[in-house]
Amino acid sequence: MPLTRDFKQTVQARIARDPAYRKELLRQGVDCLLSGDLDTGKAILRDYINATIGFEKLSDATETPTKSLMRMLSPKGNPQARNLFEVIAHLQRAEGLHSISSGNVEGALDQGGIQSSTRSHAPLSVSAEIPAIPAVPAGLREAAQRGTLVPFVGAGASRLGGCPGWSEFADGALQRFVDQGKFTYSQLEQIRYLSPRLKLSLARALEEEHKIAIDFRKLLHPRDRSEEPNGRRLYGSLSKLGKTFVTTNYDEWLDEELPEPVLSLSAGEGAATAGIPTKRTVIHRTVDLIPAALNEPNTVIHLHGSVLDPNGLILTTRDYVRHYANDRFAGEPAQENRVLTFLEHLFTHKTVLFVGYGLEELEILEYIILKRRSATGERPEARHYLLQGFFSHEEQVLRTLRTYYLNECGIELIPFLRDQKDREQLLEVLEDFARQVPASAPMVLQRAQEMEALLDG
Repeated sequence: MPLTRDFKQTVQARIARDPAYRKELLRQGVDCLLSGDLDTGKAILRDYINATIGFEKLSDATETPTKSLMRMLSPKGNPQARNLFEVIAHLQRAEGLHSISSGNVEGALDQGGIQSSTRSHAPLSVSAEIPAIPAVPAGLREAAQRGTLVPFVGAGASRLGGCPGWSEFADGALQRFVDQGKFTYSQLEQIRYLSPRLKLSLARALEEEHKIAIDFRKLLHPRDRSEEPNGRRLYGSLSKLGKTFVTTNYDEWLDEELPEPVLSLSAGEGAATAGIPTKRTVIHRTVDLIPAALNEPNTVIHLHGSVLDPNGLILTTRDYVRHYANDRFAGEPAQENRVLTFLEHLFTHKTVLFVGYGLEELEILEYIILKRRSATGERPEARHYLLQGFFSHEEQVLRTLRTYYLNECGIELIPFLRDQKDREQLLEVLEDFARQVPASAPMVLQRAQEMEALLDG
């Protein structure tokens, strides 16, 4: 029986005035989604959002169009995992959800007229289980010692080094045409709610129409890298963890190894000077994506292109579709998708540590993993790892992502706690990992086995 308007208004009024009821209603909506009762979960979240933050403010917070949010949670909506996780994570942060005792849970449920007898009271907080510095998994340690560990670096890492996030990057590309009088602030405001990828598609179209080049390097590196201490810390640690790197980033942080600052007597007491960077071999063209590159030390492979070749950047939806098209034909090199062949070899013969991939990059991660899986027809073996930070109140998101990554992507999630230092906690995690498991060169036997597999394949 459909709810009457008066009853819905009563519920929403209760949500607005009763914090305990409001928090438990949010928990119940999330639990329904996680247990597979999507219709009930969406209905609860709709009422919760309407009575609290509202869809327009939620749109601003999640950078998702209002209509998309409303459609996502409508009775016929079929939300994508990434978008749903973003909404849930924001609502939980705004509510300040932490561990709540069973008594408080039952009290909130009983006051709301909802039966609580059938509800299990599993611990709602995993903050005690999320360490600030997680232990190094045995499989990751072994891979580092054998020289088969490959750090796979995403945008979250470069943001700590001063690079813009996806939204800033897309808006910066469009600002180029506003500055040139080819786009107006009014038009910029009209597309404010579009996704970064759609904005980048528009920027590419404007670039082609007006023959005005976008300075992507300036957008990605607004300051010199020597002036970004967090970036130097992070990429310095990564340099100790791996010899060969794969990245979906366009920036130049991995293109050379930046040595740690050293004390200089000539520069004054206690002064530190930067050493001379060591350039790496940079691979950014699809035609150069060969499995053998994964055994070359001091090499970085830009899977989505590099600022060294702005025209080759994978930016738009059309670019992604073409890049990962799985229309491969065995034995016909001209028809082969080198990206998928490369990824197949990477995930079969190496152990991958994903760094800098959060909820914002989940869609890109799905492209990388699931496209590779659809090409091979196999479920990836669970021997790869993903470092990701969580707040102590994000227990539901953590549980869901842990199951999703393992079952769908063959990736073990390594969570760390963001409560004290937020995203910068990743710096300390990587420094600890680098101390414990410094990278080794690939063993001769391992390289011979990989070469044999390539020849047999």
